[in-house]
Amino acid sequence: MIKNQLYFVFLLSFLSPFSTVAQSGTVQWRYTFSDLAELSWIIAANNQLVYVGSGSGALYAVEAQSGLPVWEFNSTGLLPSLVSAAAVSEGIIYFTSKDGYLYALDSLTGDKLWSSELNAWLSSPVVDGGMIYVGSMDGSLYAVNASTGLKSWSFPTPRPLFSSPAVDQNVIYVTSMDQRLYAVDAVSRQGLWSVDLQGTGGSPIVAHGAVYVALAEEVLAFNAANGTLHWGFSSGVSFGRPTLENDRVFIFGSNRTLFALDDLSGEEEWQLSTNTDTDFLLPPTVLNSTLYLPISGALLAFNVETREKLWTCQLQGTDGVASAIGDDLIYVIYDYTLYAIKL
Repeated sequence: MIKNQLYFVFLLSFLSPFSTVAQSGTVQWRYTFSDLAELSWIIAANNQLVYVGSGSGALYAVEAQSGLPVWEFNSTGLLPSLVSAAAVSEGIIYFTSKDGYLYALDSLTGDKLWSSELNAWLSSPVVDGGMIYVGSMDGSLYAVNASTGLKSWSFPTPRPLFSSPAVDQNVIYVTSMDQRLYAVDAVSRQGLWSVDLQGTGGSPIVAHGAVYVALAEEVLAFNAANGTLHWGFSSGVSFGRPTLENDRVFIFGSNRTLFALDDLSGEEEWQLSTNTDTDFLLPPTVLNSTLYLPISGALLAFNVETREKLWTCQLQGTDGVASAIGDDLIYVIYDYTLYAIKL
């Protein structure tokens, strides 16, 4: 009898740590910033730090697992707002500021490595092959050496580049305010092709040999090699930026409906009403067949195969930014608070 009791006590002691394992969809920590400017974007580059950009021109780094602040960097100039998301590569974080500079900081310490004046602040930088590609308000696509910050070359377009480039197999894709989509060879530095979008296109996404661009009320897919139109999809509503996973394109519409399209044909596979009162058009985030959608005051999780809602995490706030996924947490911002939620 005593032996059985001892075994039972041992079993309880072994299982007790698992009783405190966090459930998916629960807030693990939150951190409220004292910065009264609008928080613009968030990225989670590794399991160590999460980075948040602010309309005040400040870049914040907080611990990914605890939310404790680590460092803060403030860009300079008359209008130092951080509007577009940063990129992290090989221990360096790159970002643009409304002061017109592209910055490079040590991602762990926040120490400034270099800055380069490009008049680029609406375009997010993309790092590929030791180069940074970013669009400028002067209409140029710039290629900058990632180590030194020196301009390597530029490709001109007639109007400002608000969108962020996409790079695949040494080809850079970017939309311009002249309502065209451009493909530029990163080796020859020459334009390969351009197409008339007949509207202002958002930041392109390239995958599976195709380039996907969202317009105000249409999503288009082009052949990445020659710019031939594969398909277009419209549903009489406005769309946010598309998200791709495997063989599907996911877009969230202004009618509060989530659309899933076949990436090759553009055929609608299904649509799902979120039954929410939200005006958000933020892109969803997809990982391992689970889609995470930030709406006003909540983060929703859906299984993309069954379309079943897995959970809803209620949050305080109405204004949010696109979410970012770390190793076991998803990070979202509402108003001035950064939340970490268990995946």
